[in-house]
Amino acid sequence: VGSSKDVNIVAQIDRLAGGKGDTIADGNWVGTRRYFVQKDENINKVTSPMVMNLGETNMGNKKTLADFLKWGVTTYPADNVVAVVWNHGMGWAGIAHDEESDEYMRIEDVAWALREGQKELSKVNKKASKFAIVDFDACLMGTIEVAYEISDTVDFLVASEETEPGEGYPYKE
Repeated sequence: VGSSKDVNIVAQIDRLAGGKGDTIADGNWVGTRRYFVQKDENINKVTSPMVMNLGETNMGNKKTLADFLKWGVTTYPADNVVAVVWNHGMGWAGIAHDEESDEYMRIEDVAWALREGQKELSKVNKKASKFAIVDFDACLMGTIEVAYEISDTVDFLVASEETEPGEGYPYKE
């Protein structure tokens, strides 16, 4: 899967020193990077172009998510925007545990970040806009409490009410 003439896929990835995926084959980098995702068959190395190196960020902070969303909708404008948050989920208690800061976003924090992104999306689209889909690729996020908290910012929610594999959704399928 990758970007095409009709779809732009961008990702913000934060890696922990000594964490899984911290390999020499992939440059052994740490910190936070943004990528323009292009299709390839190499599952052992990020081959897509890095468009920004942010250094270390706190992925458990609502401002980090809001900044990414605002950057994404401004840099890659679109009529329909999907936001995927992939990390550990705790249902209504929160998501996106940052192991270096030991912080995570409460669901109220996620809702705030989505509202900030939505403001930018509406400016870019020159009309009131919502995210088309918010997808929590994380355990236990498919609850009515989570859906209610973000309902003013998104048309559709995709989330699991159960636990899910550590590798996340089977994106290839």
